[in-house]
Amino acid sequence: WKDDSGRVHENPLSYVPTDISHVMGNHYGLMVKQVLRYRDLASVVPFKGWLKYPVTAVFTCRGCNGNCVFCGGSRQAMKIVAGRHHTVFRKPEEICKDISNISRISGGLITVLGDIRQPGETEASNLLKLLQKQGVKNTLMFELYNPAPFDFIEQISKAAHGFSLDISPNSHDPLVRQKTGIYYSNKDMEQTINDALVLGAKAIEVFFMIGLPGQDKYSVMDTVNYCEHLLKKFSGNKRLSLFIGPLGPFLDPGSLAFENPDKYGYKLRFKRLEDYRIALTMPSWKHTLNYETALLSSGEIIEATYTAIARLTELKARFNQIPESMAKKQIERINKARQIEFKIDALLNDNDFSGLALLKNEMEEVNNFTAIENWQLKLPVKAFSLRYINSIWAAIRGDK
Repeated sequence: WKDDSGRVHENPLSYVPTDISHVMGNHYGLMVKQVLRYRDLASVVPFKGWLKYPVTAVFTCRGCNGNCVFCGGSRQAMKIVAGRHHTVFRKPEEICKDISNISRISGGLITVLGDIRQPGETEASNLLKLLQKQGVKNTLMFELYNPAPFDFIEQISKAAHGFSLDISPNSHDPLVRQKTGIYYSNKDMEQTINDALVLGAKAIEVFFMIGLPGQDKYSVMDTVNYCEHLLKKFSGNKRLSLFIGPLGPFLDPGSLAFENPDKYGYKLRFKRLEDYRIALTMPSWKHTLNYETALLSSGEIIEATYTAIARLTELKARFNQIPESMAKKQIERINKARQIEFKIDALLNDNDFSGLALLKNEMEEVNNFTAIENWQLKLPVKAFSLRYINSIWAAIRGDK
């Protein structure tokens, strides 16, 4: 902040709690009370369509044991940005209570954020035992930071019928994966996928990324080829959802790669806050990316992204995971986006900002398209997933 003379002051962080039981609790119950008090539902809805697909999240910790090089929530970033030198975990009883409270007001998907094994196998097992006893009917999505043994997934399946899993290997190439700070083999990951399918997982989401250290455009396409291998291995099982996309729009401040880009194969494009403000006004995400890698320019990251998503879309259609008509529309959208990128570059080179304004309708048409990835990420939910009467009654009783 600035004082009257214009001198800049930075207040040091003075409050980094090691007990978070009092700051992470019945968030959604408070939301219901806010709606009733102010008679205003629109202000608390987190995104368009949430009332029809009320996905919610439960936080298991603050901080992270992991140190992925590009992540703003990593162990390194938490030290720099939040002054947090150690991960602080919620008790299994608190997490279970949070999930139970949400299930009273919503029948939708509940994402359990943070690998529940981080504080140790015992704590993870205790949480799953509590959930099994509670008998919550919502689909629970669990994050895995690395492959899991069969008995752990089996315990999840007993605690949460119709469970889902989320894992992010980032690349098919173990060497590239290691450069991002993740250490496990494709064999172990594939065994985890197989075990989860056998044990009745409703969905297994696997995320790959573009813009990683040590990754060139050929490596990106090899990742898509690995996706084809997975689709063949698991016979195109629709419960296995594969995704690939860019690391963006920013390399996270505080992350290892942001703080020491040369060491990790990155080049930062923006230095000042004003640079970022200008970047956010640009008409194309090519000009918003705050980084390039030693092997990929921002333009090459864009092109690799379009090519990879189009190819993966074709594969999903070939293995009957999505309808051909849906795949065709997505590829048409990608080609349209490519054309707009070329137009934007030409107009920017000529400083023709009035011409950019004329592209507004075309850009909105592309941006408003519902991507296949969004469709695949949405798990089936029951009709009337939001339990309005339960929500009001719980608010009146003051449930915590």
